[in-house]
Amino acid sequence: MKKLAENPLFVFLSGLILIAVVCVAAGCKKENNVPKADADDFDYVDLGLPSGTLWAKCNVGANRPEDVGDYFAWGETETKDKYDWKNYKYSAVEDNIYKLNKYCTDSSMGFDGFVDGLTVLEPVDDAAFTNGDYIPQYPKSC
Repeated sequence: MKKLAENPLFVFLSGLILIAVVCVAAGCKKENNVPKADADDFDYVDLGLPSGTLWAKCNVGANRPEDVGDYFAWGETETKDKYDWKNYKYSAVEDNIYKLNKYCTDSSMGFDGFVDGLTVLEPVDDAAFTNGDYIPQYPKSC
C-alpha cells in the first residue's frame, strides 16, 4: 500500500481541507453571544465590489474579526478534533485507498469511479449556511 502522503487523492483532499478552513467565513456573533437575527443587525465589510456584495467581518464561530473561528473540512458543517481520511464525511475506502463519494470531478479520485462534478458547496454542506447563527456571504468555491 502506498504511503498516505504519496496518494494524490490524499494530497488533493488535504488541500481542500486547508482551503475550506481559509475560505469559510460568516458574520460575527454579538458580543453577548446572541446570534445575529437579520441583515440589519449583521456585522459586514463593504469591499466596494461592483456586485455590492457585503462580506462578513468574522469567520464562523468567531466573536471578533481578529478571532480565528472554527475549522471545518470541505463540505462538513461540524468541527472535530482530528481531520483525516478516516473521518472525512465524503470519503470511502476502495482497494485500501480513500476516495471521494461527493464533490468529485475526477473518476480516478471517486469511489468506484464516482463523479458528480460538484465544485460549489451545496447549502446542506456549507458550514456558514447551516450553522444558522449567521447571515452568510462567503466564498462558494475556492
